[in-house]
Amino acid sequence: MPNVTPTDALSLAASTLRLTIADSATFRTWTNSANQAAALAKIFSGSAPAGTTAPFAVIEGPVDRWARDGGGARERWVGTAELVVRFRGSAPTEADSWDARFEFLNKVGAIARELRALFGRVGYFDADAWEALSPGPVRPTRTERVTAVGDYYELAFRAVTALVEQ
Repeated sequence: MPNVTPTDALSLAASTLRLTIADSATFRTWTNSANQAAALAKIFSGSAPAGTTAPFAVIEGPVDRWARDGGGARERWVGTAELVVRFRGSAPTEADSWDARFEFLNKVGAIARELRALFGRVGYFDADAWEALSPGPVRPTRTERVTAVGDYYELAFRAVTALVEQ
């Protein structure tokens, strides 16, 4: 758990996205987390620690983009915070399996649906956009699977929220 309280728009965006994911019932079930605190322990910043067992999520960013809006005395900065969420689940190493692929997509699809239902509610991430970054899921090459990388499925999403400074 972080020891620093998020207070700026960028840290609040990352924090509320993390809390929103932790409140997904499907994410909790998938990660075998009994409650929000246990689910938060399965959501990492930037990358997962070496040896972390899937399933889990990683939040990268945010990247902030700002532009001037208006002019004169009413001029203000408006922007967006863009974060990337990567969901990683285990995959069977013995063979490529449509069943395993569909099982992963079913889980991540259900999580994404639950997140979209929570976005914008008080205390949750207020998404203006949510999109997959690539066709998925991504899986390491056969050579990578037998090395330290291991075998997994991963699907990444871009989450965007508005930022306003007066």
